[in-house]
Amino acid sequence: MPAATVVGDAVTPRDVAELARDYAGEGGWSGALALYGSMLREAEAIRAIAKDVPLTIPTMAIDRTESDYTLQKLQAVHRGRGRAHAIEGVGHYIAMEAPEKLAAALLAFFGAPSFEANL
Repeated sequence: MPAATVVGDAVTPRDVAELARDYAGEGGWSGALALYGSMLREAEAIRAIAKDVPLTIPTMAIDRTESDYTLQKLQAVHRGRGRAHAIEGVGHYIAMEAPEKLAAALLAFFGAPSFEANL
């Protein structure tokens, strides 16, 4: 996983072991295979639907600062209130590499009030 991450210790050996355990189980790859397979098989149909019926709901594209891939894909299917948020210093696994930054971006987008928790 180092090839897909920027934050060196974001994905620990324990994380890798857990991912391997999950994917090694019965049907462990079925979700990923179905998702990527449908994107390859249905890409043209999805583009046509998006052209005819674009998204108009508030939407946010989250990506790393070195890429605007997610924003480009969102702009291709969205008309209305779209927002982009770039997180610096991360790779492909933003949620694992910068969970606090990702959570802050999502909370700001959804308008959640700030609070303090006594944990």
